[in-house]
Amino acid sequence: MNTAWFKYLPYEEHKHRKSFVSGNTEAWEVLTEVLLQRIESMKQHPEYSNPAWAFEQAHINGRKEMLQEVINMLNLEKE
Repeated sequence: MNTAWFKYLPYEEHKHRKSFVSGNTEAWEVLTEVLLQRIESMKQHPEYSNPAWAFEQAHINGRKEMLQEVINMLNLEKE
C-alpha cells in the first residue's frame, strides 16, 4: 500500500486506516478505470499551429502525471 495513505497520521492509527482503505477495493478499482479512461480520452498532442503549443503540451503532461499518481496510490498491492 502506498505510504501516502498514512502520511501525517500517527503510527497507532495506521492499522485502522489500512483496514478502512483495503475494505473499499471495489470502489478503488472503479475509480482506477474511470481515471484510465480520462487519460485515454485526453488530447494526446497540442495544436502545433498555436504559438503556445509548448505550454499546452506541458499542461497535458502535468494532468496525465497527476492522474497516474492517483492511479498508483489506488493500487493497494504495490508497496
